[in-house]
Amino acid sequence: MRQTEMARQLFTFIIFLTGAVTGLQLIIQPQQIEEGVTQTLDINCSTSLGAGSDFVTLVSLVLSLATISGGQFNDLASVDSFSGQVVNLGHGNLTVFGNIDNNGESFLGARWSSPGLQETGVYKCTANGLDVTGQPVNVSTSSQVNVKQSEIQALKAELSKMKADIELALNNSCISGCWQNKLDVMMELMFTSSTVRNGHRYLLSTKDNRVTAPVAAATCVFFGGYLAEIDDVDEFLFVQSFVNSSDFQMTLIAGTNDSPNGTWVIQRTNQPMPFTKWGLGQPIGSSGVNCAYLNSHYNWDMDVYSCYNLETAYNFWPRFVCELPE
Repeated sequence: MRQTEMARQLFTFIIFLTGAVTGLQLIIQPQQIEEGVTQTLDINCSTSLGAGSDFVTLVSLVLSLATISGGQFNDLASVDSFSGQVVNLGHGNLTVFGNIDNNGESFLGARWSSPGLQETGVYKCTANGLDVTGQPVNVSTSSQVNVKQSEIQALKAELSKMKADIELALNNSCISGCWQNKLDVMMELMFTSSTVRNGHRYLLSTKDNRVTAPVAAATCVFFGGYLAEIDDVDEFLFVQSFVNSSDFQMTLIAGTNDSPNGTWVIQRTNQPMPFTKWGLGQPIGSSGVNCAYLNSHYNWDMDVYSCYNLETAYNFWPRFVCELPE
């Protein structure tokens, strides 16, 4: 590496940009690259839930880039609380890493190898989640990466075009239902949908999700519904038939007895469960075992298990069912 480049990297100042959500930070190093010389470009976004945060539950972090030539934001990488997986959205020389932790720090990072002109522009980090009222909310912060060129006039022209393009992209971002479109895509990736019954449809998470019962409930709210609430035998048989599968063992539904008198209630309304069909010998009450499930061991009748320590006894993570009014 040339000495000038080594010196430039040594004295590069890391810039922290804080957006609308308390603690949302975007760190980029370096903020100016020299094509053919700069070896790596690192982009890191992080946040922690706490006092002053806009979120009660963080659902996902997304990194996107509006390039000098393109002008519109395209997603680069994402991490979500449903699967815990970090997704590289089709960029071969990009390495991504991250984690969602609603009890600590959440982060999403990306590294370009041998970055060039196509990796310059405005980088944006978007945090998606639920606020204290249970409503979906998304906030973002952004920072610009420039390219170092030998011809000053060419650089000025490119920066001028980038400014105009990015302003246009920012002004036109997330209009005409793009937020709903993104929700629909996420829903298709994370859930299997039932047919519509009495104006409601049901979503079954498509893989073992490393989430606790409260986070599963918040996820259902995020997509416009709630944990499936069984009102009568007909609805029970419909949901039972929908989840009946040989490739997993348990699925969470609405229902808890985590109350002073031990009554089984619906979490959302705090009203008694209108219908129950427990498996043989259930429910067996014990400390910390407070949530209702459908269990294949009982032919998909109701079972009771922990709301939090979901992996301890069975060495797997249950799925969950959301109910969405149409």
